[in-house]
Amino acid sequence: MPIVILCQGGQSRLRGKIATRKQLLEVNGEPILARTIRLCREGIGNALTPIVVGWPDFPPEYKAVVNPNPGHCILEGIRWSLDYFGPSAIWVFLLGDVVFSRESVYRILGSAMYQEDRPQFFAVTKGDLGRGSGEVFAFVTHGNCLHETKAALDTVDCIGAHASCEKYQPGHLRELLWTLMRMRNLVPDKRPAEYHSSLVLEIDDWTTDIDTTEDVERLGELGDFARAEEER
Repeated sequence: MPIVILCQGGQSRLRGKIATRKQLLEVNGEPILARTIRLCREGIGNALTPIVVGWPDFPPEYKAVVNPNPGHCILEGIRWSLDYFGPSAIWVFLLGDVVFSRESVYRILGSAMYQEDRPQFFAVTKGDLGRGSGEVFAFVTHGNCLHETKAALDTVDCIGAHASCEKYQPGHLRELLWTLMRMRNLVPDKRPAEYHSSLVLEIDDWTTDIDTTEDVERLGELGDFARAEEER
């Protein structure tokens, strides 16, 4: 079961405002990426080491599987990973710029391994369930859905670095979610009013991504949440 942490992107909204890649910003003295790797290993009993797909300048301790140009959009990283690593019974993709709660990581991994009745799902924050847009932090697909996953990826327009950060940017996980919904005739429109429950794992806690300077300023608060969780 490959666990792939996707760390591409140009982080254009934070360029010049932080001194490192946003995946390496720290929560309680621990880089976000290192923390996600640790939580994944704890969640599966240290049986697997997550795979980091990112740029060549990631520190060597992350043992990133890098591509000279891994792509500016998440879906390019998923495509590349599926081709590079070959067949697997289960695939788990996590976003590298997300500060996950321990509970959310455990739920994603547990659902991936034990919910055969839902062989594909996206982890979505509860507040976005009725909006049809917003925060989607992970994607899981079983091997028997790989053909459908690749077909969906082939239909998504990834414009990546060419997108203006003020405009909607195709290539996010939510675009893949919408595409799968349309392929299954679950919705008629390109951008549906809400996500379909058959493809969603609800995350109802403080898990969030780091996209803006306001998000960076919240790292202390997120660290408090993480510390409280660890102490329970």
